[in-house]
Amino acid sequence: VSLERVEAFERDDVAQNPIEWYTKDALIHGPMNKAFRTRNPKLIHQFQYFLVILHDQLEKLWHEQRDRRRAPFVVY
Repeated sequence: VSLERVEAFERDDVAQNPIEWYTKDALIHGPMNKAFRTRNPKLIHQFQYFLVILHDQLEKLWHEQRDRRRAPFVVY
């Protein structure tokens, strides 16, 4: 992880777009996945704030997509 990315993480408002930060690179994705893989409660707790805002944004997007698509969704 480069110092530039760490500085950008500190500078940006991560709460505005947590999905982008989660998928952007290994800055959050790697350590968070390691915390879940190892089932380490102390590590998981360190990501509590980020997990809450990530969940909130995913839920908001789900509601927006659900509301736009009232017709049945057929998968083949």
